[in-house]
Amino acid sequence: MKIVSGNAPFLRSPRKTGHIMLELIIGLMVIFVAAVVYNFTLGVNYGLKAIGIMVVSILFTGISDLIAGSWRYKKDKDGPFGEYLVFFIKSNFSVVTAIIFALTVPIGTPVYVVALGSIFATLIVKHAFGGFGSNIFNPAALGRLFLALAFGSQLKAYLPGGEALGGLNAGVTVTSQFANSGTKFIDGTITSGVPMLNLWLGNYSGAIGETFTILILAVGVILAAREVINWRTPVFLFATVALSSVFIALVANVNIFDYLLLQFGLGGLVFGAIFMFTDPVTSPTS
Repeated sequence: MKIVSGNAPFLRSPRKTGHIMLELIIGLMVIFVAAVVYNFTLGVNYGLKAIGIMVVSILFTGISDLIAGSWRYKKDKDGPFGEYLVFFIKSNFSVVTAIIFALTVPIGTPVYVVALGSIFATLIVKHAFGGFGSNIFNPAALGRLFLALAFGSQLKAYLPGGEALGGLNAGVTVTSQFANSGTKFIDGTITSGVPMLNLWLGNYSGAIGETFTILILAVGVILAAREVINWRTPVFLFATVALSSVFIALVANVNIFDYLLLQFGLGGLVFGAIFMFTDPVTSPTS
């Protein structure tokens, strides 16, 4: 009998990581296309800014990869510098981080803030811990948290002069509107004039990619069916949110069904559950 030794896990999927990441990118780009189309309905400057945010995020994520790869390059071990850099960038899949990060920022975010967030997410959160597979936090999520803490006042859902666009009052988001109005928010229409249906369709201004709840759910189902993501993670998160929402609705004496619709349609819950919680590196294993 021939005994073969190797590293765990010993049962491996025939699908390569690159193929899985490619399908994930396709799913994310579907949501990005929807975001671009919606923003063009608000104005050409909105649509171009959405595209610009994505381009800047990918560009500075790539620059961060180049910096990290150049720093780690060892000629005697890694071979030709150019070939090594290409392999380094491809094997870290940072473009996925860049796309997810870009979709979590609102349209009014200054370009330099997007650049700084991309650099922080890639260099500090990912490469400081060893790169893809070694990071202990989700780079896109922590990069977005960094922006909220460092540049919170500049993360606006509108461009200068467009405070009345997108269904929201000046200086607020859907989540802050809900926080300020409390249970009065549950009346079928958000107090700023965004109907519940629009909340699920994404016809309001917020983070570029988090508003299209129905579309995100559809993409998530396809990705789960193709085993790109583990369906258990979002399903158990959704169940937890549903149970807590039912309890809150009973205490607040509001319609349970409306409150559930609001919680799942509000903000980035569905986006985070499908594209961040399912991160194969940082998601829970049990």
